[in-house]
Amino acid sequence: MITTTGVKLRIRVLQPVSKPTSHRIDKALFFVHGVGGSSDIWMSQLKFFSEKGYHVIAPDLVGHGFSDSPKKPKHYEFDSISHHVIDVFDGFYKEFNIVIGHSYGWACCQSLLHSSFTSYPCDGQLLLFRTSFAAYLARKRAARVDKLVLMSGGAPVSLAPQPGIFSLPSAFLTCLRPALSKLFYRRVSRLLTSWKT
Repeated sequence: MITTTGVKLRIRVLQPVSKPTSHRIDKALFFVHGVGGSSDIWMSQLKFFSEKGYHVIAPDLVGHGFSDSPKKPKHYEFDSISHHVIDVFDGFYKEFNIVIGHSYGWACCQSLLHSSFTSYPCDGQLLLFRTSFAAYLARKRAARVDKLVLMSGGAPVSLAPQPGIFSLPSAFLTCLRPALSKLFYRRVSRLLTSWKT
């Protein structure tokens, strides 16, 4: 466990099973899970890579796994969680570091890097990604992150309830669907008719 910004995070850390020889550099893999996950989802990978000689680190993000679940919403904002991820990285980075992000571990806050897709140089390689905790970490610690791996990310989404029609119960939206479909097709039909004339 580590404490960052008053929140206790569980961190799984596995040391290399096979010790690197003197001419090999220390390598670390950082695994960042998505929403609803925990470091448990990485157990197979953690064991595999530690047996291959890597230091492996996988935090439970705030509100997940065995980490704290504070009541205040501010603890679940992108800035707060990304600060936690950076603190974990700063506490465990090695000479060579690879960051792996899954789902919300990588798909987040589009405005952070100012565009839907951003190209970003990382150790001489050009990576293309949507913004995320893993991508944010790679950007903030560019001199220390050698590789970035992003998996199964969707479009950036907010964890907070969204105002408007999509905040309504799904049963209510199901009832509205026939009326909305009819309205949509009527408007499309009118639009197509106006284009023909």
